[in-house]
Amino acid sequence: MKSRFYILFFIFLVQICFSQTGMFVHGKVVNNDIPIKGVEVISLNTRNIVITDTNGLFSIIVKPKDVLVFGIKGYEPKRIVLDPSRAENYYVKVVLAPSRDELEEIIVTSFARPKFDSQKIIDTQYFEDFQSTPKNRLIKDGTIENGINFVRLFKDAKSMVNRD
Repeated sequence: MKSRFYILFFIFLVQICFSQTGMFVHGKVVNNDIPIKGVEVISLNTRNIVITDTNGLFSIIVKPKDVLVFGIKGYEPKRIVLDPSRAENYYVKVVLAPSRDELEEIIVTSFARPKFDSQKIIDTQYFEDFQSTPKNRLIKDGTIENGINFVRLFKDAKSMVNRD
């Protein structure tokens, strides 16, 4: 009796193992025979996600009749439905087309900014973008007018010490 139970248990275990196995899909993602790096390959049924390497190659575990989605910024996404009859050595070559996103207008602006280590940034007040506010003479803020800027003095002394 025990041996029959073990045999039945083993048969069910093998059946469960085989039903859960997927197939490997290997492939390459190209555009004009140039491999594309960093393409996301998404299996919709198994929710597996892999990213192509520098040669555009990928390998993913999927189930039969699964749908693969290939997508990357700058290219049109592509869907492929897998054929369950080709379960062994499934190789896919995917050609992605560039997306046709066009801009209506490009605006190039240039702002003259002082160097970042310059004292001009500290001394400049930016009224237009509210990075600093003008002094309100009616409210005492605790500063000494025309006093010594100790921060600037310390930075100058530190730079002189570092030079030596």
